[in-house]
Amino acid sequence: MRKRRTREHVIADLSINHVERFIRRCGWTAERTRHDYGLNLDMHP
Repeated sequence: MRKRRTREHVIADLSINHVERFIRRCGWTAERTRHDYGLNLDMHP
């Protein structure tokens, strides 16, 4: 049986996608951090 993701995890991924798009539109880069509770993205000009 396949694991189901919680609603909270789905919402967290959607919000990270939203912020990543905003950062990239401003000409910066965004790098995701995996398996770290608290820090989700690193931003670089």
